[in-house]
Amino acid sequence: MPFAVTGGTVICWPCYKRCREGAPAPVLPAYDGPVLRAGDLRRPRGWKRQDGCLDCAKTSPRYTYGRCDRCAVIAVFNHFTPDPEARRVLAPLKDALLNGSASLHWLRWLRKNPQLLIGMGTGTISINHAALDALPRSRTTEIIRSQLVATGCLPHRNSYAADFQSWLNAYLAGIEPAAHRIVLHEYGTWRLLPRIHRPRDGRPQTYSTLQYAKTRIRSAHRFLAWLGQRNTCFAAATQADVDEFLSLHGQLADTLQPFLRWTTQTRNSRRLGCRPERRDQPKPAITAGERWQLLRRLLHDDSLDSADRVMGAIILTYAASLTKVLSIQIDDVDVIGNDDTGIEVRLALGSTEVRLPPLLDQLLVQHMRRNRLPANGSAIGTSMWLFPGTKAGQPLSHARAVVRLRQLGLHPGPGRSRALLHLASRVEAPLLAQALGIHPSTAVRWSELAGRPFSGYVARQTRGPAAPQHRR
Repeated sequence: MPFAVTGGTVICWPCYKRCREGAPAPVLPAYDGPVLRAGDLRRPRGWKRQDGCLDCAKTSPRYTYGRCDRCAVIAVFNHFTPDPEARRVLAPLKDALLNGSASLHWLRWLRKNPQLLIGMGTGTISINHAALDALPRSRTTEIIRSQLVATGCLPHRNSYAADFQSWLNAYLAGIEPAAHRIVLHEYGTWRLLPRIHRPRDGRPQTYSTLQYAKTRIRSAHRFLAWLGQRNTCFAAATQADVDEFLSLHGQLADTLQPFLRWTTQTRNSRRLGCRPERRDQPKPAITAGERWQLLRRLLHDDSLDSADRVMGAIILTYAASLTKVLSIQIDDVDVIGNDDTGIEVRLALGSTEVRLPPLLDQLLVQHMRRNRLPANGSAIGTSMWLFPGTKAGQPLSHARAVVRLRQLGLHPGPGRSRALLHLASRVEAPLLAQALGIHPSTAVRWSELAGRPFSGYVARQTRGPAAPQHRR
C-alpha cells in the first residue's frame, strides 16, 4: 500500500485520496523524508503474466504489483520502511513474515495495517513501548505491539501490568476529592500492581488477573464515594460503616476485603474488615442430562470449531475452570504413540497428568495438528498456547472464550459445577485436588456437597476387605 505526505503528515494512499475530497487527514507526526508516490509499486506498463515475477522471474498463480506473493511482501515492507534505522530494527518482523507458511496472508496483513507501520518505518514514531503508549489506545496498536514483542523487535514486558498502570492513571484522573485519589493510587501502585507483576506458579498472568485488579479499585472507589456522600472521613470510618455499606452492596464484600486489609496494615484506617457470607451451597449447575447432551454434541459435531469443542469438553469432563483451560500450553499435552500403533494423550491440569478418554484424545490431537495459521493477522505461525489469542504470544481472552462457548449453549460456570459434583461423588477429595489442581479445602467442600464426606476417607482406605458371609 503506497503512502503520501500531505501537510507534513504521512498517510496511506487511500487516506490521501479521501483528503483530496475534503475528508480530514489522520493525525501522525511530521515526516521530512522522501515522498513516495502511488505509482512506485504499480506494475509497469507492458507487464504480462507470462513474464513472471519482476524480482525473481518465477511464475506464480497470483501476482501483486507484478510480483509473486513472497516478493510482494518484501516490496511492500521495504516501501513502508524507507528509514534505514527503522528497517534494521523491524528486520526480525520482516523475517517472520517471509518465513511464514502463507505469504499472501502476510501481504494482506501488511496492507490492512499500513498507518502505524508507515509511522514507524519512516521514523516519525519511535519503535519502543513508550512511543506506542503515547498513541491513542486501539486494538490495532496492541496487536502490532504484540507482533513486535513476539519477533524480538521490542523487549518483552508484562502487558497486563502496563495495561493496568495506564488504566489506573486514566481512571483516577476524574476522582475527587484528592484524598480518595491518593489512597486509591497508593493501593493500586503498591499493592495490586506488584501482584500483577508476580507470576503465579511460574506461568504468565491471565486476563482475569487484570480484571480482578480493576474490580478491586472500582469497589474501593464506591466505598470511598459512599463515605463522601455521608460526609465521613475515611480515616474516621468504623466497622459499623463497613457493615452498613455491605448491607446495601453485599456483592462487593469479596473485592472490598483486600482493600480494607491493606488500609489496616498501612494504618490508613482503623481496623476494618468484611464479613462475607459463608458459601456452603454449590454454585448454580446445569442438570446431569444437559451436561451429557452438551458433551455428546462437542465430541461428535464436526461442524463446530475444534478449539471450542476442546475447550468445552475439558470443562465438562474434568471440571477445569475456563481460566485454567485457557492457560494450557502445548507442553502440557503429552502425545504417546502414533496413528499406526495407537495414541495415548495425557493432559497436565494439576500436579499429575490425566489420561484423556477416547474421542476427546483424538479431538485434541486433531486440534493440535490442524493448520495453526492465526486468522487474526499474527506474524507468528506457531504459539506456545493450546488456544492462542488475537495478540501474539498470549492466549485467547477470557471474555472472547465465554462468548464463543455461550454460542454453543455452554455456560462455563454452571457446566463446571455439574462436572465437579459428578467427579466429587466418585473420586476421593485428595486425589481430586491432585488431579485437577484445585485447593484441597475446595475438593473437600465439593465432596461433602456431593454426599461423599472426607471424614470417612481414612476409614475407607484402612478398612480391609469385607469378610465373606457364609450361608447357614
